[in-house]
Order: sequence, then C-alpha cells, then structure tokens
Amino acid sequence: MNIYQKMLEVMKGVSYLSKDDKVEFKNTKYKAISEEKVTSTVREKLIEQGLVIFPVAQAHRREGILSIVDVTYRIVNTENPDEHIDVVSSGSGADTQDKGVGNRMLRDYGQYERVEGQLIAVPLPDTDQTEREILNKMEYHLALSPKITIMKGQTKRIYLLLRGSSTYNTEEMARLISGLIDECRWSGIPDSEIMTPFEKQKLYEQYGIGEKHEQ
Repeated sequence: MNIYQKMLEVMKGVSYLSKDDKVEFKNTKYKAISEEKVTSTVREKLIEQGLVIFPVAQAHRREGILSIVDVTYRIVNTENPDEHIDVVSSGSGADTQDKGVGNRMLRDYGQYERVEGQLIAVPLPDTDQTEREILNKMEYHLALSPKITIMKGQTKRIYLLLRGSSTYNTEEMARLISGLIDECRWSGIPDSEIMTPFEKQKLYEQYGIGEKHEQ
C-alpha cells in the first residue's frame, strides 16, 4: 500500500475514541478524553501500518503579543522510506512579555495537577484579556482547554491547573528537559550552543537524558 492508503487504514482503525476521563470543579462536571489514550491508540495503528512520524523542522515568530510556533512533522512509509509527506502543526500563545514560549513549553511537556486522580478545572471568563493575564502568571500555570461552559449566564472557558516543576519526579523532569532540548534542536540550534559537555554529563547522570559523555 502507498502512504495514503496506509493513512486511510489508520483513520479507519481510530474512527471513534470513547471518553475515559472526568473533569470536575464545584458544579461543573464533564467527561473528557485523555492525551494518553489518544497517543497510545494512534501509535498502535501507526505501527500496524508501518508508518512513523517525527518532527523535522520548527519555526518561531512573534506578531505583537502573540508567539506562534509552526512544527513540521514528517510521516514516512517504512516499507518505502523515500515515500513521505510533511504536515505542519501550529500553536500560539498571547503574551505581553517573552514568557510566551516558556509557558507553552510547560503546557506541552508539563504535568497536570490532580486531586484523588481528578484534574483540577478552573472556569474563567472566556475573553482575550483573561487569556493574556493567565499566560503572564508566574505564581501558577493554567493550561487552556477546548471546553466552554455557561455559568450564571456567563460564558466560561475551562482551564486546567498544572503542577509546579519543583514537584516533578525524575521521570517527569526528564520529559520536561528533553522537550526543551528537542525544541532547541528543531529550531536549528546546534548542540554545542544548547549545553556544555559538563551539562550533558550531568543530565545523563541525573535524568538519563542523552548518552554518557566522556570528559
């Protein structure tokens, strides 16, 4: 099969995913689908069809207070490695300072706060001003969700509380640091400018990131 036929088979295999998570906050309750379920299900079907997907390029730009990141992913047919297609995924965040990319990093690679296994949902006014204020907060971090609800006649956007990185275990911190390193590499920054040999050795010793570096 060519790559498009294989992608069609993947789409057939994941035509529907049932919601496996619950979000609750005061009187607000709704079901959601977890990132883990989406990733594990799609990954299984990609492997079945012999398709691999990985990032090959990243571009970052600012437009006023908006930070925009475009990541190009390549889908390759392993039965015919010369056959591939590139797709671009874009993400943006409003920020009046230079924390837009940093906040996006935490949202991409950070960890959600949970109480008794449940995500902590925070309903806030669904306005651009609220979003800007949230993205500028350093005391806490909230991830924007696609969920909107009506409370007392007002439209509310559901934000999810993220844990502070100081509470991360070794595995969680390794994921965050690895994500930051990958972002730098996708931006075209050479390894020699990302970290020194000493820093590489420390990351390997403390978090198992990379390979052992002989000084």
